Amino acid sequence: KERINLLAAYIPELSVTKLVELSKSMKCNADDIIDAITLAITANISAQGQCESLPDKPMQDETGLLMQMIIPCFD
Repeated sequence: KERINLLAAYIPELSVTKLVELSKSMKCNADDIIDAITLAITANISAQGQCESLPDKPMQDETGLLMQMIIPCFD
């Protein structure tokens, strides 16, 4: 419920009821929908240049993937 309330700041029509309906119609868990929405919102914020990386200079794993978290900047 807490994550839904946070996401509702970006998608006001989002509710527990709506998520339950979506998860039933899509035959998946509500958590999967919450995760997908969270990723989409973060990608949008990042595309607007309003994210930062933790750590500032991330290491790479053996495949070249950056070992970092991308988080929104809140002023």
